[in-house]
Amino acid sequence: MTITNRRSDKRVIVDLSCAVTLANGIKIPGIAKNLSSKGMFFESNYPLNKGVEVTVNFDVALKGERFNIEAQSQIEHQATKMSMGEYGIGVHFTDIDEESLQILDDFISKCQPLH
Repeated sequence: MTITNRRSDKRVIVDLSCAVTLANGIKIPGIAKNLSSKGMFFESNYPLNKGVEVTVNFDVALKGERFNIEAQSQIEHQATKMSMGEYGIGVHFTDIDEESLQILDDFISKCQPLH
């Protein structure tokens, strides 16, 4: 399912391990800090530039089960250096399957809002 950019979607606070896979197959680990059905903000030791297309993978726990979410994505916010050598990176989900999107929406509805 193709996703449009709507920043008005509910964003929630998370602390989830994630992996970002580049087009050349290199996997970059990170920690997601906030999440919506349209994208996420994560921290990583590796800088990524705006416009780069990636595949994002992360797991969510819902109803006692663990689900893997995979979304084709694009870096929306260039990496900015944060404390402890981490970079803050914003991604926009550009394509995610319908089942994963439903699981993600259910997970988000049970989390603490960002604001």
